[in-house]
Amino acid sequence: MPQPASAGLPPAQTLTRTTTTELLTVLRPVRIDTTLSYCSRAPFTVGIAFHILGGDVTVWRVDRDMITAGAHTPTGRGDLHLRPTGGGKVLLRLGPPGDTATVLADRDHLVEMVRQTYVLVPPGSESAHIDWQPFLDHLDG
Repeated sequence: MPQPASAGLPPAQTLTRTTTTELLTVLRPVRIDTTLSYCSRAPFTVGIAFHILGGDVTVWRVDRDMITAGAHTPTGRGDLHLRPTGGGKVLLRLGPPGDTATVLADRDHLVEMVRQTYVLVPPGSESAHIDWQPFLDHLDG
């Protein structure tokens, strides 16, 4: 059973990196400022925030193991698919069929970000970093 926060939860740690990606459009690729983020309290996911023109931000939460796999071989299910391309890029297909955004990201930036998450929260130790208390309180509620 998961341990509540009072049982010695490690301090939360975060990572944030900025990069640019390219939204592939019919006319031409569009550069997008992108933020990669990670918090040890959500240890399985990396946030990918696309800062769209006009100030809108679209955030996708992507499984860190999926990013690692997608940097080397096609992977994905449902609304999220990743695959390596030539030139050191990873192609991300985001959204359901018919309403999909296709984005090119730098492979090395993604892989390095995920590597750093594994340093903060090693594989197999993720559940020790999750604050289960709010969930348990809700069950008791």
